[in-house]
Amino acid sequence: MTKYSVEQLTYTDATFAPETITAALRQQGQDVYLLETARYSYLGFTPALNMTYLDGELTLRDAAGQTTTQKVALKTYLEALLQQYQVERRPDLPPFSGGLVGYFAYDYAKYQLTKPQPVANPLGLADAGLMLLTKVVAYDKQTQQVHLLRTIACGQENVAQQELKQLRQYLQQLQQQQVQLPRPQLKTPLTARFTQTAYEKLLQQTVAHIYRGDIFQMILSNPLRGQLLGDLLPVYQQMTAPYHFYFSQADFQIAAASPETLLRRTGQHLATFPLAGTRRRGHDAAEDLALQQELQQDTKEIAEHNMLVDLGCNDLGQVSAFGSVQVTAHMELKKFTKVMHLASTVESTAAAGVTALDALNAVFPAGTLSGAPKVSAMTLISQLEQQKRGAYGGCFGFIDFNGDADFAIGIRLAHKKGDTVTVHAGAGIVADSIPAHEYQECFNKSRAVVQALAAATKQAEVLAHVTTH
Repeated sequence: MTKYSVEQLTYTDATFAPETITAALRQQGQDVYLLETARYSYLGFTPALNMTYLDGELTLRDAAGQTTTQKVALKTYLEALLQQYQVERRPDLPPFSGGLVGYFAYDYAKYQLTKPQPVANPLGLADAGLMLLTKVVAYDKQTQQVHLLRTIACGQENVAQQELKQLRQYLQQLQQQQVQLPRPQLKTPLTARFTQTAYEKLLQQTVAHIYRGDIFQMILSNPLRGQLLGDLLPVYQQMTAPYHFYFSQADFQIAAASPETLLRRTGQHLATFPLAGTRRRGHDAAEDLALQQELQQDTKEIAEHNMLVDLGCNDLGQVSAFGSVQVTAHMELKKFTKVMHLASTVESTAAAGVTALDALNAVFPAGTLSGAPKVSAMTLISQLEQQKRGAYGGCFGFIDFNGDADFAIGIRLAHKKGDTVTVHAGAGIVADSIPAHEYQECFNKSRAVVQALAAATKQAEVLAHVTTH
């Protein structure tokens, strides 16, 4: 079997601008992956393979543009691909140096269910969209170093270095173009799928299932949709969060600013970070403190959070060494631009033989986006919502060829299929939920993305009043 290694070319550039380069690539019509974390920005384009997965069928497009389809279990195919390109972990490389990038939609979870409930897919949303990257650009914002990385067969190191020199020149040319994409334009107002009356009726059905003992908690979502002309990159540029994600693949795009890590794997160390319990930020310091205290004393929010921490422990326990699962942080307050949350951390050591995809499947989808018990909640979500969620409630991130992984939960995002843009959020329903409050929570959680959309389109007057039908 061919062995692979990672070659890198590193240089310092204080002016390096990943978003400017991404805009130039999008102007050329290229598919692009951009993930920005607190320290690193990762940029990928011209993938060795472009992959979309829908209803058990995998569509592959290679670097030459040739397309093939096959019926295959996605996990089986991806495990073989990662095994083929396997490399050793190296401390001198950024956390991601090559591998799989992209998203798994919430609906990817159906492949783990014995009897998944059929749901409508009016937009034709995929269950997963991924790229295989053997070339990666990683920018270290702390050191201002650009790392150009190439995964290549051992013995081809000179070829890789030549390619990386050419890549450096290409990036400099793209940045010098200073491309700014045209401002996107919202052609119809964002409209909630469910009116307040319709949402509260679904909520009452959910509560009835809770009282019957079918579930303890469930996330009931309410997407906003409209028609948008243009690219989501300008929307992405208005967002801020620990995970900042832009993905463009054919006629589908995601712009996300997620505060919540679903799974992080470094060597044998695993971690998941439940985020549950929400309040909006105050208009001033006094109101902010009042809302903080209200959240920290809210018995409903605390009970919901603890339930989801327990679920996170159980999920991680499926793939962890016996006795290694620990809650290392519990109900800490985390404040973001528009909202505040209660946050916990669950950590463990992976059991022998567990892969990144094994660990991802164990925690997917997040309990904070489905409910508890998870399978029962997911079944009820399908029955009540009756449509694919797409990227919302799924995850986005990477799996490195060395086996490490980092995935954020698909929240605080907009996705665009064709000209239809969707901003999706939900509320956690428990036995004592107040219907009007839960309906409003969906809008509170959507607010940051709606405002980013308003800023990018310069159409605040259109978005100021989100309509329902």
